[in-house]
Formats: sequence, C-alpha cells, structure tokens
Amino acid sequence: WVLRPSQDHFDKLLEIIREGNYVEGYSHQNGWGGQGYGGFIGARAMQGLLAYYYDIVAPGTSVELNHCRFNHIGVTTKIGNRCRNNKKECEECRVTPVEDIYSVHYTACRKPWVCMAMGSKDPLNKRKPKFSVPEDIVSLDHCMELLHIWHSYRTDMEEKLFAAVGDEAIRAGQAGSYNRASFQGHCTEDQSDGYLPLAGGKADILEQLPKLVYSS
Repeated sequence: WVLRPSQDHFDKLLEIIREGNYVEGYSHQNGWGGQGYGGFIGARAMQGLLAYYYDIVAPGTSVELNHCRFNHIGVTTKIGNRCRNNKKECEECRVTPVEDIYSVHYTACRKPWVCMAMGSKDPLNKRKPKFSVPEDIVSLDHCMELLHIWHSYRTDMEEKLFAAVGDEAIRAGQAGSYNRASFQGHCTEDQSDGYLPLAGGKADILEQLPKLVYSS
C-alpha cells in the first residue's frame, strides 16, 4: 500500500455516491455537488469524485503525490515552459525512468490490448488521432517501454499457466509478429483487432488462473 486506507473517508465517499448529487454539464456549477467537478473524462468516477471530496468535503486531509511516479500516465507536465501545476519546477513525466515509477495508468499511451504502436507524427499514419499514440503529449518510445511492462506480466502469467496445463493454445496467444519487442507476440497488427486473447480465450484454461494467483 502507498498509504493506509481510511474507513471513515471510504464511508463518506459511499454516502456521496449514494446521494448522487452530480449535476450534468460543463460549467463551474456542474459536476459533483454542483461545484465544477465534472465535464471531463472520469468526472463521474474517481477522477472527479476524489478531487471534489478532498477539495470540498474534506479539505486539508490529502497529500498530492508526484504524478510522474504514482498513477503515471506519461504525458507532458508543461505548457510551453510553464508547469501545468503552476509550480516553478516540475518533473517531465514523458521521460521518467520506468524503474522510478510505482504504478501506471494506461490511457494516453493507450491500452495494452489495443496494440497501438503507431505514433500520431508517423508520416505513414493515415488514422484519426484517437487511433494513434498522441505524440503531441507523450513520448512514443516511453509509451512502448510502459506497454512492454504490461505485456511482460502477461508473458510471465502465460509461462506459469503453460507449465501448469501444457496446452498449446497458450502458445497460439503468443504467435503475433507485430512489434514483438513491446507486445511480445500478443499482437498480429496495429489496433485492437490484432490482439490475441490469453490462451485463445479457452474457458477451461482460463479457469486455472485463480489457482495460479492464490498459490503464488
């Protein structure tokens, strides 16, 4: 754990959710409690709720962590030469060494299972921006490092699963040739259609996963 969970804060968050005082819209009078915490991706969920809670409901009870190290997204922390958080100095998250990162939030660098490895600045890229890695805010090389980590965890799980059941369907899920350096055989092409499901999605093999988790 990064910190010890608080039952009191948890209960109060549940009360807010159950009350459901979320005002639709994009102004300063919308969002949670009508306080402007809305109108952006994740506003109804944790991104909006926690910001509202610790700013309005329980001010002075939170500590802002280095977002380059915790819940790392990998986006630039600056607008021009100015830090987004208005501090005089800020770490550049696009180049934070992976060994210094505690947790990763796969969003700007795209989800690992959508197999995106083509940057928005690639001259051969004819896709719409949402189907590319957005190089205006992230480093493509850094994103590939982060994606490699996720696929390494899947590979480790596959090896343990193969040792347990010996089913070749597991190897079929590692047979992709697209950007193997990052995706480790889990993708056949760019975009989600190229993603190879774990063990080919065979239910009898996937049912063995809880045994591996709880025995490790």
